[in-house]
Amino acid sequence: MILINTCAIRDNAEQRVRKRLNELGFVKKSKPDALIGVMGCMAERLKSKLLEEERLVDIVVGPDAYRELPNLVATADTGQKAVNVLLSREETYADISPVRLDSNGVSAFVSITRGCDNMCTFCVVPFTRGRERSRDPQSILNEVNDLVAKGFREVTLLGQNVDSYLWYGGGPKRF
Repeated sequence: MILINTCAIRDNAEQRVRKRLNELGFVKKSKPDALIGVMGCMAERLKSKLLEEERLVDIVVGPDAYRELPNLVATADTGQKAVNVLLSREETYADISPVRLDSNGVSAFVSITRGCDNMCTFCVVPFTRGRERSRDPQSILNEVNDLVAKGFREVTLLGQNVDSYLWYGGGPKRF
């Protein structure tokens, strides 16, 4: 199984994914039962187009559907195409600690929000990542404390609009 995690914000990123998919055509020819999946924002934005144009794609997973990946793989194992690109109003992945590869051990990044509500005419983020929602402050503190315990000295808070972080005590910002 080969999973490609994608970005849809820049055309260059999409072109690199399409090139990589073309390069993976040999995998399908040599191992027809191999599964190839496209995940992330590009999967959300292009949905069925990926299945139609890139015929070797078996799994399409939007940025809010990672938890469904085991079920999607099981579906694809039966020979069916598996797709879940539903956007969530609540998913923040606050309970999942990222594995940090190739880290310098000094600087780390912590996502505190997902999505965006601004609907700028030039931007696809609201359509590919959904409405803006904020992580529980305690989950952010837990992640930062874990990083400090591991020796990190600089933590950058990430989000499309970090300055619009909101928490209403009972859960993510709701509409």
